[in-house]
Amino acid sequence: MKKPSPHLFSIAFITSLLFASPSMAQQKDSAQQAKSQADTAHPTKNFKAIDELPEPPGGTEAFYKYLSKHIKMPKKAINAYVQGTVYISMVVSKDGSITDVTVKQDTVGYGCAEEAVRVIKSMPKWRPGIHDGIPVSVRYTVPVEFKLH
Repeated sequence: MKKPSPHLFSIAFITSLLFASPSMAQQKDSAQQAKSQADTAHPTKNFKAIDELPEPPGGTEAFYKYLSKHIKMPKKAINAYVQGTVYISMVVSKDGSITDVTVKQDTVGYGCAEEAVRVIKSMPKWRPGIHDGIPVSVRYTVPVEFKLH
């Protein structure tokens, strides 16, 4: 039986806004208590909605291309002929960087979750979310689908 190519798989991208948080922890250090007005406009809290969602550089289509170009199906997954979805949780910080990348659910195994985390962590900065004119951190869940063709 012919083995599928490690580069022939599809990646699904569906984002769901779980919550937005400015991620400003209370600081005991008096030097850090003198924060800018933008940092203190919203104390740490979760929002049900924000004005503008974060956006990957080049938009959603560019994000799809980035994932397709950089994710490689692990050899263990190819050899086991497995496919499925890895759900990645990530935060787009108020400066646009991608942080707090974790696996929420892995229906594939065989190294696919680690590969999805690796690529998500390597992404360039996004345009951050905006609430009341101020950049805020936004948590997303990104399903990454691994399929053999």
